[in-house]
Amino acid sequence: MKQPTVAVLGLGAMGHAFAANLLKRGLATRVWNRTQSRGADLADLGATLCATPADAAREADVVLTMLPDGPTTRTVLLGSEGALAAMKPKAVLAQMGTLGVEATEALIAAVGQSREDIVFIDAPVSGTKAPAENAQVLVLASGDRQAALGFSSDDLWGVLEGGPLAAPYVKGKLDMIKQDNYDPQMALVWGLKDARLALKAADPRHLPGLQRISEIWQQAVDAGHGDSDISVVYRYLHP
Repeated sequence: MKQPTVAVLGLGAMGHAFAANLLKRGLATRVWNRTQSRGADLADLGATLCATPADAAREADVVLTMLPDGPTTRTVLLGSEGALAAMKPKAVLAQMGTLGVEATEALIAAVGQSREDIVFIDAPVSGTKAPAENAQVLVLASGDRQAALGFSSDDLWGVLEGGPLAAPYVKGKLDMIKQDNYDPQMALVWGLKDARLALKAADPRHLPGLQRISEIWQQAVDAGHGDSDISVVYRYLHP
């Protein structure tokens, strides 16, 4: 199978490392950075150094953005000479910077409005320069489940295993999801109770992640899942 052509937009410490690893693995790699000299060594390794984001994206099957913030990412994708309009039909856009919830949601909406054919994957990473250079960062990817990425709970555990997120508790819940068995070890209704206690104890500090979790859990309880194991939230979200 033909390897995809990848464009990397943003050659800071992380983006530069991503591009270098793509080249090491023999993928055709197109790169762009506001300061072109940042990509000179990559060009020596075989990368195509492009003058604009649009030039980089035009022949790419996958476009990676690794930029410092939401406004910069939006400009590189949607501004003059932006990458989005130049992307191939049904190409993949992997946004790998840490932009924040509001900026990410606004970007997803803008991309969808402009190019509904594009597969948008939000894929920020956990790791710094050295792990990136050694191809050891953890990619926290999310997107449309219809994009046919094909991950199973076993695949997810394979990614987590050996890392800081590989708690036995997580493995147990993934096994329950795999077996579609939600016999209660920790009933959802009691998990919701604990989440609310944590939110109450945190006041006045704001915990938006936990607040959103408690809202979803309440919805699942209201839908009749309260007496099942807490992992039943997966079934509720993916009936």
